[in-house]
Amino acid sequence: MGAHVASHASPRGFDLPPHPADIYATQMLEMSGPMDAEKLARALAAPALGLLRAKGFVTAQDGQTWAIQVVGARHRAASASAPASHVGRIVCIGLKHELDREALQALAQPG
Repeated sequence: MGAHVASHASPRGFDLPPHPADIYATQMLEMSGPMDAEKLARALAAPALGLLRAKGFVTAQDGQTWAIQVVGARHRAASASAPASHVGRIVCIGLKHELDREALQALAQPG
């Protein structure tokens, strides 16, 4: 048997697919200082975090801006340019019941 996904009944009596908010969770990481972009990208790809996708920009120790992209276990960190208002933030998306919010938040601390 496959996993059961709950559906919602419409006012007319037929089932609607689950609302994305019932399945997915998001978390914004705000970096508290310069980061090792490669190390951060690799850490975000760890299966234990429960991430499906992560994307954003960080400042490295040398002052350069890096783009971080994670899809499942795949990760990439590359030198990039971005508006200052976008740097230091990473958007994370995962399944609601699997996303490890505490572990994600710990990654936002330089170290």
